[in-house]
Amino acid sequence: ITYKGYYRNFLTIIPTGGGKSLIFQGPLLYKAIEKKSQKLSIVITPLQALMKDQVKELIGRDPERFKDRVAYLDGNSSIDEQKRVKRLINEKKLSLLYIAPERFMIRSFYNSVIVRAVREQGIDSIIFDEAHCILGWGMEFRPDYVFALRKCRELQHCHPEIRIQLFTATLPEQAKLELLEEFKNDGVVEFDENNITPKNESEDYKKSLCPIRDDIDLKIEKVQDVDTDTKQEQVFEKKMGHLFHLLLFENELFDWKQLLIDKNSRALVFTRTRAEAEQASEWLSEKLSDDSTFDELKDCVAYFHAGLTRKRKDDILKEYESGGILILFATKAFGLGMNIKNIHFVLHLTPPTYIEDYLQEVGRAARDLEIYRSVFPAEQKVTAYSLFTPSDIEKNKDKIDKIEWDDIVNSFIKIKEYIKSFVSSKTIPNNKYFAVPLDLMYRQDDAEMDSRKERRQG
Repeated sequence: ITYKGYYRNFLTIIPTGGGKSLIFQGPLLYKAIEKKSQKLSIVITPLQALMKDQVKELIGRDPERFKDRVAYLDGNSSIDEQKRVKRLINEKKLSLLYIAPERFMIRSFYNSVIVRAVREQGIDSIIFDEAHCILGWGMEFRPDYVFALRKCRELQHCHPEIRIQLFTATLPEQAKLELLEEFKNDGVVEFDENNITPKNESEDYKKSLCPIRDDIDLKIEKVQDVDTDTKQEQVFEKKMGHLFHLLLFENELFDWKQLLIDKNSRALVFTRTRAEAEQASEWLSEKLSDDSTFDELKDCVAYFHAGLTRKRKDDILKEYESGGILILFATKAFGLGMNIKNIHFVLHLTPPTYIEDYLQEVGRAARDLEIYRSVFPAEQKVTAYSLFTPSDIEKNKDKIDKIEWDDIVNSFIKIKEYIKSFVSSKTIPNNKYFAVPLDLMYRQDDAEMDSRKERRQG
């Protein structure tokens, strides 16, 4: 495709598994290796597991070329690793640096970015991967995401050659408008059917505009013999029984049980809560242990959620990838960017509350079509199941916001104005006393916050 005109800022929306990362990784690494560019690009990503996975995959493709070209920094990076990354930046060897948005709250890091930008115009691009998190997470529980975007915009204002690129698979229209508002002064090009010129109007091009890949088939199934009066424990039992038969018995086209035993495929079941993930994992393990025909699967069931330690999560992902774990129950913590290539069975035990979560989670299926085609019949789509009961529908209705988006935005503006009314500690005379919530004081005073962050890092 070609786009009309030149813009330095881009918003690109592509279905999960459609190759978002390659769109920025390919050109930037090509310029670094083939064109000998010494510029650094920064990739801001929401999850430690996601940045680690992308860096590992890139280096694995060509260790000799990429080992000093790509790196990541997170809260668990050792002092030696931080020094190595800093050295690579100073030597102008590093091309792609993956970080979390919180890194921009550390003054020493932000100063190093400014120095790099000033020195020979050394910043090429700043990329926000999974950009829907800027508003979705930034407004709810992770304000550092919004802070990072605004810091990047300040940097771009002083150094116009820097490009900001936003990539996501899911972005509701209202959230998109709010995000584009951040670029109102100098614009951003959005890649959609209105401002790109396809080489032809093929069916493949039209399908590419759909937020769900064409090889995924969605199937919604009602759990039988359950109504709004059924007790929660009974609902759970019914759902697990439905899952058990879907996964291990009811399939005329292929033998899921054998595919799992042969380690050709993985099964992924999404739950709404951590407790449900643990409960479901225990239920299925016991069910498999009761029948000797499932001996090869009974120890291959596990759960994954944000409440686990990082080491435990890393161990689970390694086992899931290698085949030690074949059936995984997970919360939305598994959704963003996870790239296990042979997940061929995806099921939601309960419908997600938000469509954005659903699109991210079904996108975990069949990330590598070559592997999928080697196992399944030609033209057979990956089926993503979602189970529901009448009580699920009622619960989701209760969670739907009863106010308009404009009301939310106006409320947010008023809260920000209220926060600004608090004075900085530096403006208070020494002989005066004042009281202010600690979090707000640190939000108001950048210098004190940076000092606090650096002490934590140390």
